[in-house]
Amino acid sequence: SGSSAALRRSLSDSNVLRRTLSGDSTKTRSTISGILMHTISGSSAALRRSLSGDSVDSKRSTSDSNVLRRTLSGDSAKTRMSFRWVDDGGNSHRIAGDSDLLKEVTVRPEVWYCIKPSGVGYRTDKFLDAKCSQSQIVFCGAKITAVRDEDWLKVLEVKNSVDLLSALEAVGRRSFKVPSTVELVDTGFWVPYIEDGERVFKNEKLVLFEKAEAQGVKPADEGYCSVM
Repeated sequence: SGSSAALRRSLSDSNVLRRTLSGDSTKTRSTISGILMHTISGSSAALRRSLSGDSVDSKRSTSDSNVLRRTLSGDSAKTRMSFRWVDDGGNSHRIAGDSDLLKEVTVRPEVWYCIKPSGVGYRTDKFLDAKCSQSQIVFCGAKITAVRDEDWLKVLEVKNSVDLLSALEAVGRRSFKVPSTVELVDTGFWVPYIEDGERVFKNEKLVLFEKAEAQGVKPADEGYCSVM
């Protein structure tokens, strides 16, 4: 009987211990869960704030990039290649790339010097064998108006160049009416930029640069007129 009573007390104590441990375990799990949820919540909030900040910085960076591209695009439009040509008298002229005269003109011809001693014959196409008559030659030192197409130069003429020259002379006059556009005429002729493995034409800007450099002065667009 005494052993039975002791056994019952032992079992009762064991049940109390299990309930205590069970309660402590529940409290522990609740505490741990609370800590984890708080930590996760805090980390999540911090992560959201970080991502939000990064998103704002990214948007700001993108906005700055767009502004830079627009600025560069605007600057590029203002400083794009000028319009250059040579008149029948061999005089070179230039119109600034952002001039109102060039609103409808997308091509930007340049002036080219022939540097081959024997001259260069005109062609009717981009083939060395497509020669014109022997009299149709660009002599050494002569200039042409053309646009480069790889190893060839497409020869052009400025339409109504006399009117443009008058415009250049009349700049500043209140009564002067500026022409609305500049037109180019395709002559149908080509000349090789390279012939027999040698360059036979040189851009006038390079010629002027080399001339100024040889004289030890600052390069300039010598002999050029300009409409701004």
